[in-house]
Amino acid sequence: MKQKGFVNILLIIIFVALVDAGAYFVSTRQIAPPTPNLPTPRNNTPKIIKGHSSSGESIKVTLIHDKSNPHALNDNFVITNATHISVSLYYAPYTDGGSETILSQNFINVDKLPFLFEITGDLGKIFKERTGYYLSVEVFSHSGDEVVVGNLISEMSTPIASSDSNVEIKVLGIEECGSLNAGGYCTTKK
Repeated sequence: MKQKGFVNILLIIIFVALVDAGAYFVSTRQIAPPTPNLPTPRNNTPKIIKGHSSSGESIKVTLIHDKSNPHALNDNFVITNATHISVSLYYAPYTDGGSETILSQNFINVDKLPFLFEITGDLGKIFKERTGYYLSVEVFSHSGDEVVVGNLISEMSTPIASSDSNVEIKVLGIEECGSLNAGGYCTTKK
């Protein structure tokens, strides 16, 4: 009997020791919270990029040389190694008021006209108001940003809105002031 009682006491001690050890490990174990499976954040900063992509929220813009205006230089525009295009998106809420440049981009390595670009990213960050946004474009055949005879400009800024999906901008050749039929924007610089 004594041996049976001793075995029972020993079993109780082992059982209590195992329960205490289990409680200790459960209470001290570090539980790592599950890692949420979040999508990788995308850089959705508004920008002007070359070309037309087929994905995401964007406004696709096609820049063409309009040779139909009788008061512009309608010669063929010659693409050179220095040809670059300057694009500005600005906000001008009032006809005779000031304007604020929202985005601008200078494209180099221009190889042809028509030229394709797009405004992409979170358009809600750009178009906070309903109206008053315009695109302006200058095409230079030389390095630098001085407008000279033969450059192309969008003489009239093109209105643009977040609801637009495709926009066409016509650029006209800058002619020399004093030329026959000169009208609109002209320059004396050659």
